[in-house]
Amino acid sequence: MKRAGKVGSGRTLKVTLGQKLSSPPFNRRPNPISPYSVQSRVRRKPPHSNAKRHHLVPEAYLRRFAFDGKRIHVFDCERGVLRTDVPRNVAVESEFNTVNMRSGSKDRAVEACLAEMDDAALNALTKLERGDDLSRSERWYISFFMGYAYTRGRGFRNAVQSNIPEPIDYSQEEHGFVDQQFAAAFSTVSGIILDARTIENMVIESVKNVASGAYEVGSMVAGAFELARYMFWSEWCVMEAPAESEFVTSDRPLAILRNETWFGGDPFELGAMKVLPLSPQRALVVRAAPDERPILHQMMSPEVIRITNAGMAFGYDRELIGRSKETIERALSDALLLQCSFLRLAWRGVLRTSNSM
Repeated sequence: MKRAGKVGSGRTLKVTLGQKLSSPPFNRRPNPISPYSVQSRVRRKPPHSNAKRHHLVPEAYLRRFAFDGKRIHVFDCERGVLRTDVPRNVAVESEFNTVNMRSGSKDRAVEACLAEMDDAALNALTKLERGDDLSRSERWYISFFMGYAYTRGRGFRNAVQSNIPEPIDYSQEEHGFVDQQFAAAFSTVSGIILDARTIENMVIESVKNVASGAYEVGSMVAGAFELARYMFWSEWCVMEAPAESEFVTSDRPLAILRNETWFGGDPFELGAMKVLPLSPQRALVVRAAPDERPILHQMMSPEVIRITNAGMAFGYDRELIGRSKETIERALSDALLLQCSFLRLAWRGVLRTSNSM
């Protein structure tokens, strides 16, 4: 488990990005996106996909960080290599979101649904970066993109699997695994008001013939739902980088920054800011707010961009991604130096040890 680092008082973040705000009201009545259009989508057949390569981050999102329109720079922490590659080969795993059935077949409907969501969200991200007004539907699409940015990767999946006490028997009916908070989030995004028991019955019916994979995928979806609802009712600010600075991203593209200890691991923590890089030039900063507010547009200082990139380097799973090698290397070293300062380690010795590995 990675530990957050603390350097200084956090005053730079407070002054540049604002004061701490209270948590969004989760007891607010669900506000449907568009009930009729959503219900029509629910009635049709589930989307189908034959894709075996599942991207943890959409290719189209990664292309936003290409230095020549086609290629990106990637640091792979498992191999210890900084390489140049195409988005197709980055943040991808075979059958990652596939549910295996008792018959031996593979259900890839979840990956198909994620592809549909990615298309809608990326179009909305383009409008957001341009400064265009967003509809409420588009704000939801982006909220879900951020939710899945946190739960869609290998780190979240490993945490879920480590907490499974024993093999799951999907044929055994159990109740109580859907709470009211998830039911409210489901109703909010779908526009169909359903109670927790009804959703449970739908889940039980759909997984009766499942052999494996449903629990992991379901946990990913549940976590994304909860975080998306939090994001939607937060304050949004699009921050622009000056000419001499740029943002990096990763296979878990949601940096969590805290005023007191700089880096965090809990996106629901009061006062923590969530940063989603939109491109090397702009990033979306989300803070807790008592209600939905207009989207702000501001310039971010080079110093805070370095802290943001260090936060991304602190929380990524395997691959750190950017338009330039230098920015990636600086993000990695900044993250290490800030953590060493907090832990009162001799950073020169740590750097020598790290470089020799």
